Amino acid sequence: MIVGLEGSVVSFGSDHIVLNVGGVFYKVFMPGSSVAIVAKVGKKARVHTHLYVREDQLTLYGTSDERQVKMFETLLSVSGIGPKAALSILGTMPMDALENAISNGNVDLLTRVPGIGRKTAARLVLELKGKLDITASVAGTAIPPSAAAEVVEALGGLGYSPAEIQAALTSLPADAEMSTEEMIMFALKRLGR
Repeated sequence: MIVGLEGSVVSFGSDHIVLNVGGVFYKVFMPGSSVAIVAKVGKKARVHTHLYVREDQLTLYGTSDERQVKMFETLLSVSGIGPKAALSILGTMPMDALENAISNGNVDLLTRVPGIGRKTAARLVLELKGKLDITASVAGTAIPPSAAAEVVEALGGLGYSPAEIQAALTSLPADAEMSTEEMIMFALKRLGR
């Protein structure tokens, strides 16, 4: 099993990079956010990988973050989720927002991922809810999962993207104890509404 690679970036695209590791060139499919982090031609890069093995293919999928690879592998355990859907999920939602959406059963937020419909989102929640050990942690302060879910749901209902919601959550003050309503108002001010 190939669990990681370190080498020089030879080329990259929107969904992959090609690494030269000791004269062997590996194509690693990645979420766009990870490609943006490591894609500098000629520079050394280190990626965490998952080797996807099927009868007719051997494909490397990876990320710049080990936590994301573990989530990728967890997503693959859900029936109906293949590697492309798992990459789409990781590329669309920040890890904390994804974990919170699953742990809190927020199917509406999960359906914002391209290619993930209501049934698939419900299946994700059903199959992964007990498997993930999640404490919503934002800016060093533990936010109760129910409060985080309410903030995510409220901002999602107002049309904010998962990335905007995650940015708003991380902007919450670390030392202040706020009610859910105060967190929503603070987040809206940060987002400019």
